[in-house]
Amino acid sequence: MWGPHIRRFAPTVLVNHAVTVALIVVVAVVIGIGVSFSVVPAAIGAMWMLSTLAPVGFSGQTLGVAPFLPAALIALGHAHRVRVACGSTVTVRNLRVFGALSVLVPVVLTLVAWFMLWDASSVYPVEPPNLAVAELRTVVLHGLVFVAGLGPRIWRALLIRRGLPAWPVESVRLAGSFLSWMAVAGLVVVVVRLVANLSSAGAAYGVAAGAVGATGLTVLSLLYLPTLVIGAVPPPGPGPSRRLSGRPVQWTP
Repeated sequence: MWGPHIRRFAPTVLVNHAVTVALIVVVAVVIGIGVSFSVVPAAIGAMWMLSTLAPVGFSGQTLGVAPFLPAALIALGHAHRVRVACGSTVTVRNLRVFGALSVLVPVVLTLVAWFMLWDASSVYPVEPPNLAVAELRTVVLHGLVFVAGLGPRIWRALLIRRGLPAWPVESVRLAGSFLSWMAVAGLVVVVVRLVANLSSAGAAYGVAAGAVGATGLTVLSLLYLPTLVIGAVPPPGPGPSRRLSGRPVQWTP
């Protein structure tokens, strides 16, 4: 019963995460070349955790705010693949199986990454995050990726099938457009503040050890750029307040 649905969508899910894991392995091997190949498993586990925005401990300190750029790129790529895989014909059972696979596969990979960090923690100063927290973030992140990847057409059809109005879809699209413009505004704020504080940026590069350190600092800054943009988004101002009398409100068509 479930076999045809699994055969249709399992390759998409597996390829999505195979590409992510392959990129992580490449970066971990590059780190191993520069340090020691024995750190490769720990690097793979830590980078997978960071890609799911899970906190990871290094040398007794917890990296509570993970860089958002890797997770954002993975989310965009996976959401696009979800939309392509659904195509023009999809059933409710298709979506149930696809959604379950989209969450279960990364949950298993997070469990594997946690054990890799746990095993490496006896040799290197790394600490695996709380397993429940890591798995919860994995479920939330990849669940949202699947929901976003279905796109407005499928969600509109699902609402109509249930006899519900389709206005929530348009509301989400409008909210997404608003958030996009707010992100642009946040990026402008980040660039302006960077230009205004070039001396401080130069001082930061002054502590970097040569070209390798400067390159690493630049890459780290780019990884945290979306986080800075989100933090720089101007908060919405208070809406117009209106004093209401005790009289009942009358609605007119």
